Parts: sequence; C-alpha cells; structure tokens
Amino acid sequence: MVKAAVDKWKLKKWYEIIAPPLFKEQQIGETVANDHRQLIGRIIEVALSDLTNDPKLQRIKLRFRIHEVKGERALTNFLGHVITQDYEHSLVRRRTSKIYANQTIETKDGQKVVVKSFMITMVKLNLSRRNALRKKLVEVVDSFAKTETFDDFINSVLYGKLSTQVKKELHKIYPLRHAVVQKTEIPQIAVEVKS
Repeated sequence: MVKAAVDKWKLKKWYEIIAPPLFKEQQIGETVANDHRQLIGRIIEVALSDLTNDPKLQRIKLRFRIHEVKGERALTNFLGHVITQDYEHSLVRRRTSKIYANQTIETKDGQKVVVKSFMITMVKLNLSRRNALRKKLVEVVDSFAKTETFDDFINSVLYGKLSTQVKKELHKIYPLRHAVVQKTEIPQIAVEVKS
C-alpha cells in the first residue's frame, strides 16, 4: 500500500523573532520551525538601519541569539555587532596607518564586553607613535566603559559617541582621520550556549 505524501511545510509554524529590551523589543524577523525547541540557539543578523529606519546605519550589523520561545514569540539575547567590510575598506587611504586594538572591558554594572577597534591616522606613523596611540586608545575605551552601564555603553558604541570621545582624546597625541569600534562581543552569552 502506498503512503500519501505529507507536505512538511504544512507541519511548520511561524514564529516572530523579538529583539531584547535594549532595542525596545522590536520584531526583527520571522522564522519557521516544526517545534519551538529547534529555534533555541539560532543566530540572527540584522542591520541597525532596519531597527532605526536610518539608512546611514546600514554599515552596522547586529547579532542576536534566540534563547527562549513564549507562544509564537522567539526572544533573543544581544551577542554583539560588527561593521561591514566594505565600510571598513572605504575608510582606508594610501600613506596612512591603520592601528588595531583588542580588549575586554567591564561596564559599570559588571558586564564584560570584548571590544575590537581600529583607528586611521592622517599620515603613516612610525612604530613608537602607533604603540602610543594604541595604548591610549585602550585606556580611553576602558575608562569610558567604567562610567557607563551595559545598555548605555552599547548605545554609545552603535551611535558613535565612543568613537567621537576616542578621536577627541587621541588628537592630543596625533590627529586621527577615523576612530571606529569594529566589533563587540558579549563573551558570557557565547559560553552559556556552548556548554
């Protein structure tokens, strides 16, 4: 006897993906699954411009992970952000120095964040000046983070307040063309899901 074919799409259910309270719990997308347990751990990448309706912020991609499903709503945690590579490449010019700095900071409320940033100078610099700029960049970002809560720090990173502060402080050592926070990661969330 031949079994009737079952359309697997009819068995699936649609779920709304909801951003965390930091982003006003907006709907950031939809997804399908047979069972809500299949959604746990899925990673979603969304442009910041989709949440703010500001096309200038298209260069910033936000990453979220689904951690809980309530009814037909999939709730997420913020994993971090990254700027697009084409934006990063558009900032670089010939005869300039690009200086990277990676660090783990702790905000006022005790949340750890991995911050990867870079700066671009007006002209090519020697090694000692590049090292002095990198050291000062780490100090400025660390002291800035200690005065902000996690939510305020992330907003400062995403909307350029931290970059403006860094550029202002480092101008005393050498004028910068750009200071950009390239990427942030929340290490505790990444560890929780892996174990």
